Amino acid sequence: MSQVVDNAQLIRLPTSQVCVGMYVNSFCGSWLQHDFFRTSFLIDSPKIVERLRASGLEAVMIDPSRGVAPVAKSAAGAAPLVPEALAQAPAEPVAEVTPDAPKEAKPKPLAPLSQEMDKARDVTRMVRNTVESLFRDAQLGRNLDAQRIDTAVRSVHESLDRNPGALLSLVRIKRADEYTYMHSVAVSALMAQLAKTLGMDDAAQHQAATAGLLHDIGKVGVPNEILNKPGRLTEDEFTAVRNHPRNGYELLARGGEFDDVALDVCLHHHERIDGRGYPDRLKGDEITLFAKMGAICDIYDAISSNRPYKSAWTPFESLRQMASWGKGHLDHEIFRAFVQSIGVYPVGSIVKLKSNRLAIVTEQNINELRKPVLKAFYSTQLHERIEPRFIQLGKGHEEIVSVEDPEYWNLPPIDQLLT
Repeated sequence: MSQVVDNAQLIRLPTSQVCVGMYVNSFCGSWLQHDFFRTSFLIDSPKIVERLRASGLEAVMIDPSRGVAPVAKSAAGAAPLVPEALAQAPAEPVAEVTPDAPKEAKPKPLAPLSQEMDKARDVTRMVRNTVESLFRDAQLGRNLDAQRIDTAVRSVHESLDRNPGALLSLVRIKRADEYTYMHSVAVSALMAQLAKTLGMDDAAQHQAATAGLLHDIGKVGVPNEILNKPGRLTEDEFTAVRNHPRNGYELLARGGEFDDVALDVCLHHHERIDGRGYPDRLKGDEITLFAKMGAICDIYDAISSNRPYKSAWTPFESLRQMASWGKGHLDHEIFRAFVQSIGVYPVGSIVKLKSNRLAIVTEQNINELRKPVLKAFYSTQLHERIEPRFIQLGKGHEEIVSVEDPEYWNLPPIDQLLT
């Protein structure tokens, strides 16, 4: 966790002047500008120095009490380095969530995306049908089929293990008439992937995915005309929507087949860190880790999907907006892990390159999240498709200049572009 430091001790230092032995307390700039998972650490190798200098960050806040202190320049006219209050530096004070999480020495290689896409389509269809069946059973007062839920969740887990980009890109594709079901599928996949990033074992990942699948089951009691209303809700309609977490909790509790994680996420995925959420107005550490995870996954999928009352933001814009919210809304440490889990530019994102080509993100670069693997496929100058070419950012002079809306360019569905 972040260590509280007297601001007077901190020194703002240009990244061009960092060296081995210094202790970085925080970054001066948005976390979207860099690829570091932790924001406070000891610079213990020349490689870290190189990464900081190449990151695009102009400066970092150095804590001289925990490492080598910067030395003021003595050249004529050079201003000495002076301490600067942390509040003056627009840094994200977020530390690594699980510094002691076990890491695999040799990560298992991923299956090719094109190979996994067909399997992920089958998984998406099967899990979506399972969710629809669960909602129908709940409406009829039947007990939910725990074995069928377990089978669906295992399929999600297995697809993510083979190649997470396939399933995570497919669950973004939603028809208006199936949003509620596909949203549950998406949150299940996002929860499982986030749990893996946080270093949780397979059992906990399975719990997270199950909780994500069931988190909105309480919406069976909310009329579709309210859920899909394009305009502002009345007070009574808003009350009906706000009741869905407790209704879902009671529905799951009656069956007696679901664990505390599923019950908790169902009840508390709309709580906020500042206590302004619902239904119990929990705040801070009163909200469990899994419920905080559920809140982030739920919000991300909602704002990156088309809704009757709002057009979808791109995945990148969704992450940017969530990062801009104050600390009172989401747990920023877990949110940073969430970005680590799906990437700054999630698989399936459409970007414009410096070369005036459109490309789709096909794979994450776990060492540098802002430099994913791309497939260029369209010339914006010629306004026509070009022979696809794979690009690894950072190897050459190509770079991303903007994130594009696929609908603006009238592009085929994401899954077609990926394969």
